[in-house]
Amino acid sequence: MEQNHEFEEMKRQLELLKEKLDRQTIINDKMLRGKLKNVSRTINYSAYATLLIALVMTPITYVIFNRELQLPLYLWVTLTVIMFAGTVADHVLRRSIRDIQQHDLTAAGQELSRFRRRYLRYEMISFPIAIAFFALFIYELAQRWQFTDLTKGLIFMAIGIIAGIVINLRFFKQMSELQKQIEEAKD
Repeated sequence: MEQNHEFEEMKRQLELLKEKLDRQTIINDKMLRGKLKNVSRTINYSAYATLLIALVMTPITYVIFNRELQLPLYLWVTLTVIMFAGTVADHVLRRSIRDIQQHDLTAAGQELSRFRRRYLRYEMISFPIAIAFFALFIYELAQRWQFTDLTKGLIFMAIGIIAGIVINLRFFKQMSELQKQIEEAKD
């Protein structure tokens, strides 16, 4: 009888433990889904912010390139084409991550991994294009103007490069943290 009572008590404790574990799993799942939603939202907002920045920077760069620095028009047209091609590619790339929160955690982790690989490929293409444009820009400045004007141009380019690096590093840090948390939750 005593043994039966101990068995019943152990069974109740096991049920309580299962309930607590289920609640903890649900909380972890909800927390990760919330983070997935936030990352997805951040990705979408940054795609729209990139478009807005490209739209605002187009007339500003025209004034700076053609009126302030008196550079040839082809340089501004090249920059505008690069900006909008990059913006469209960025938007298309980031749209692929939009529905990630609809997946279970395993599928979401795989989708994040695929997205990260695609984004790295995109960066491998866009980085050399940016360097080539930067070299062309410096060449044109050096041929046409004095050191002070060259310095102005370099400052504008440095600001853009630093902003791009900071945005990308922050983005990859978010993606890495989220992928790590998903992997931990799967285990």
